[in-house]
Amino acid sequence: MVVARLFSGQPWLADPETCSAVNRKLIEMGLLKQVHDDPIIAWRITPLGRELDVELFHVFLGVWHYCEVPLILEEYGLLSEAEFYTITASVEIAGAPQSQLSSPTTLRTDPSKM
Repeated sequence: MVVARLFSGQPWLADPETCSAVNRKLIEMGLLKQVHDDPIIAWRITPLGRELDVELFHVFLGVWHYCEVPLILEEYGLLSEAEFYTITASVEIAGAPQSQLSSPTTLRTDPSKM
């Protein structure tokens, strides 16, 4: 799913329906827990979800808001501090980081191993 989302040429950021479907599935799997009716703060990652890096899974599926993505990737060690600041600066100038984060050279990850 992640490879298709990042490298298939479709928009990286998920639409609201996709976000909702992903979260419903993760709730069914016990990786997210519904905590509120408000869609913005409707769920929380469970301890098992933390162990399985659901937050990172959300990033690669384009579920997180793009402004949060560089911070999360840096926290997981997938961006250096310099890369973080480069992406953050480009987001402030150009808006959504579609091209910045969908490039396999930006992330230190081999897409064939996902």
